[in-house]
Amino acid sequence: MGTNPAHPKLVKTIDSWTAKTGYVGPHTFYALPGRMLIGSLSNAADKGGVTGMAVYNNKGDFVAKYDLPTSTIGHVKGDGYGYDLAVNPAKNALLTSSFTGWNNYMRDLGELIKDPEAMKHFGNTMVMWNLKTMQPQQIL
Repeated sequence: MGTNPAHPKLVKTIDSWTAKTGYVGPHTFYALPGRMLIGSLSNAADKGGVTGMAVYNNKGDFVAKYDLPTSTIGHVKGDGYGYDLAVNPAKNALLTSSFTGWNNYMRDLGELIKDPEAMKHFGNTMVMWNLKTMQPQQIL
């Protein structure tokens, strides 16, 4: 937005998203001091849904990526799916929710809901992260 929010200017287009992250479907963009956190919907390898988030600096340069957990934390197994994210800096908290992968969300909805195998590939977890360390703390 720069110095004139009424007249924003495109400074840079990130065209290396998939090459840098291995993710497809950038979905949620969250501005943080000095950086941008971007959540995604799927991965480029199998488009099955396991995905993550990436951090870019204010110049649009890739900084780091964070896969959503598929491990078990606190007796709950992560599904690795991504959808949305929310941040509460005062509580040092980042919350991610899950959805489904590219293979599902790019399909016709009528066909999708009639496919029993495809309907097994939806996430049902949320992950609480430590915002400062970007480490998952709890899976709900």
